[in-house]
Amino acid sequence: LYLTWESRNTGTGTSVVMRGASGGAFVEGPVEFLGAQFAVPPVAVTAGAGVETPILSLRASTVYLNRQSTAQLQIDRISVACDGTKNVLFKVYKNATLTAPRWQNVNATTSAASYDQNATGFSVGTGTLVYAFAVAKTGNSTESLTDIALFMQAGDYLTVTATSTNANDVAASIVWIEDI
Repeated sequence: LYLTWESRNTGTGTSVVMRGASGGAFVEGPVEFLGAQFAVPPVAVTAGAGVETPILSLRASTVYLNRQSTAQLQIDRISVACDGTKNVLFKVYKNATLTAPRWQNVNATTSAASYDQNATGFSVGTGTLVYAFAVAKTGNSTESLTDIALFMQAGDYLTVTATSTNANDVAASIVWIEDI
């Protein structure tokens, strides 16, 4: 829940004063996202041998419909697939720094998120590893993340990476629910 105060001077030269004694916004009980569900289409990339490669990143946009965004994203699940000669370790990072991302809007009028499938590298930096799992060399997996309550606020990033001892073709998709 968000609580804001706003004061606007709409053209007069007189200063506008705003005062607020107190305010509160509370949630009692579990938070349930009832908003729209979205997904990023998977794209196949080649993860180099022994190199942790970013596959897909999701960003909770800071601006939505030309206004500051207050949208929250709840990550529902991540689906991955791989085809190669060795098992693949997938990791999910929150707020890792990407190298050369090219962000694309999911849908400019209905979603407060954008995604990148083109980053050439990444640095964990201040990012946090939030989930990891392995998949067989020619396998796939859909991981439900609702039980770990993975939420993103405006400005947060989520990056799925892949690592294997040999080069493998990998793909990933993210499904989330938005509370705008």
